[in-house]
Formats: sequence, C-alpha cells, structure tokens
Amino acid sequence: MDLENKTLKLKVRLMYLLLFGSTGCYYPFIAVYFASRNLNYIQIGLAFAANSLIAIIAQPVWGYLTDKYLSKKKTLMIAVSFCALLIFLFILADSFYMIIGATVLLIIFQSVTQPISDSYTYEMIEKTDAFNFGEVRLMGSAGFALAAVIVGKIIQETSIHSTFMIYSLLFILMLITVRSIPFEGNGTAKKRASMKDVSGILKNFRFILMILSVMLASIALGANSSYIAVLIEKTGGSVAILGLVWFVLAFSELPAFFFGNHIIRKLGELNAFIIAMALFAIRFGLCAIEQGYASIIIIQLMQGISFPLFLMGGLQYMNKVVPEQIRATGITLLSSLGFGLGSLFGNLGGGILLDSHSIFFLYAVISCICLLSMASAFFLKFWDSRNA
Repeated sequence: MDLENKTLKLKVRLMYLLLFGSTGCYYPFIAVYFASRNLNYIQIGLAFAANSLIAIIAQPVWGYLTDKYLSKKKTLMIAVSFCALLIFLFILADSFYMIIGATVLLIIFQSVTQPISDSYTYEMIEKTDAFNFGEVRLMGSAGFALAAVIVGKIIQETSIHSTFMIYSLLFILMLITVRSIPFEGNGTAKKRASMKDVSGILKNFRFILMILSVMLASIALGANSSYIAVLIEKTGGSVAILGLVWFVLAFSELPAFFFGNHIIRKLGELNAFIIAMALFAIRFGLCAIEQGYASIIIIQLMQGISFPLFLMGGLQYMNKVVPEQIRATGITLLSSLGFGLGSLFGNLGGGILLDSHSIFFLYAVISCICLLSMASAFFLKFWDSRNA
C-alpha cells in the first residue's frame, strides 16, 4: 500500500471514529435526557418515534439529492455542520413540544451522516482498493464505545448537557477531517440518477425483501437501544453502568469488523445475516429473564459477532443489488425503510408496551421479532437459489 492510500485509510478511520463518537454522545443518553425533562414513557416513545419518522423521510431525500446534484463529500459536510449547531437546541428546550422540535431539526441532518458515510466509503473502496470496509468501520465501534463510557462518567460529575457539548465538538472535528479527504464521491456510474431508476429499485423483489428483513431486525434493535437504560435500572444499575454497557457493546464488535470481509466471503452475505438474527434472538431472549445487571452486561457480548454480521451482510448484499448510479439512494432507502421504519416501530411500540408490561416482557417480544427477520432472510436465500 502506497503512502497516499495509507493516508486515505487513516483519514477514513478518523472519520468513523468521530462520527460514531458523536452518536455515542447522543443515543445512549438521550433517554436519560428525556427523563431529566420529566417526560413519561409515552412521551419518550413519541420522541423516539419522531427521531425515526424524520429519518425515514430525510434519508432517501438526501440520498437522491446526493446522487442527482451533490457529491457524497459535500452532503456529509453540510449535514455535519448543521449537527454541530443544532444539538444546542436540546439545552434550550424546556417542554415536550420544544424537545420534539429540537429532535426533528437535528435528525433531518444527523440521520444522513451514517448512510452517506458508508456509501462514500464503499465508493472509495471500489475506486482505490486502499482498504476494506471492516478495517475502517471498526473505528466507529471504538469511537462509540469510548464516547459512551467517558460521557457516562462526565454526566455523573456534571450534567446531561455535557454530552451535547462533546457531541458538537466531535462533529466539528469530523467536518475538518472530511474536508481533508481528497475524494469527492461523485459516483462510479457514467450517468446521474433519475426517478425512473428509483422506481425500478423499489420494484426489485430482492431489494424489498432485504429491507423487510432489516426492518424487522431494527424493530428489535431500536427497542433495545431506546430502553436498555430501563433494563439496566430495573436490574440494579445506574447511568454510569449504562455507559459501561454501551462500551461493552461497541468494543465487542471490533474483532468481527476487522475480520468481517473474510467472514462474509466464507459465509456469504445472507448466511452471515441469518446467523446474526439467530444470535440477536438468543441475546434478547436471555435479557427477558429477570437477573442482575452484571449478567445483562455479559449477555451484551453477543453483540460482538451479531451486529457486524448483520450490518456488513446487509450492506454488501444491497451493494450487489442496487445499480451504480443510485448507490447513495439505495443505501439511504435501506437506512430509511429498513433501519428507520423498524426503529420507529420499536421505539413507539416499546414505549406502549412498557406503559402496561414489564421491561422483561418487551425483551421477550423483540426476541421473537428477530426470529421473524431470520425467517424472511431464509426465504430470500431460497428465492436467490431458485432464480440464480
């Protein structure tokens, strides 16, 4: 690898470190922020649902604008800049409606940062062959882990507002990093995207079925991400323990991301995805059993193999299915309709269930949902084999 490619790899790793460091300041502690503003479970569920709903709308719009008019680099720089500023609205918000407004404005920009970063990175890989996806994406897990555990300690010593200030600082550093990357990300195709291309991909059965599988998985993952704080508290933990849980979750992913490309090549994208769903079902099923928070933390180590296989299997399968000229649109549609819509159902449904049932019942439900996702992926595998 020449010096130019090594420098590019280093900058992309730093980009992921800062991106997920920023989100590690937001997602693990936003439920704590909502509680500090005296929101009830239904209001918290609605706030999380607003988060997901805006992402569902914003992501494909940004994806199409990127493929049609912008470069991936420009889109990232715009989104990151606004995130660094809009996060301070949460400090000013003092009512449920102001919190919803702050959430809507932030998520319009924040929701696109990860899918466009992934699309941008995959294009760099195709054009330069300087690295593989897992090698750089693992820095995202490291950034999320470090941010979660450090910010958890800082919140204990100061206030929940500290997390928003650190979030802004990390996104400013990401903006500087992205600006320094000598790659625009204009697409490998010779023509720009059109609405006809988008309509075509939405009629592709393989694309839709994979989105369904991802959506089902994201219902479970969204509910877990939003309400694991409740699980930790109900089993005797605290906010500082919550930071440790997210640290364990993220750092456990590093080995699988590092060897991810080798694993995917050996297993195949769909087999990797199916194994991930089985592991998610077992993990959430174990969380449904009443126990101490120490056991809950140990169970989270299953994230280490399941999430990288889920993410890389899904993304690489979609990268094969989606035409070149609408890759950003395809990835943002996956993020919107799969991850986003699933999280919306998980967040809102989780809040409704918690209002009348225990946290342990919620985890039993999301374990069953992971089995449904696994079944739909099995059907997709059968469909591919019949239509090969």
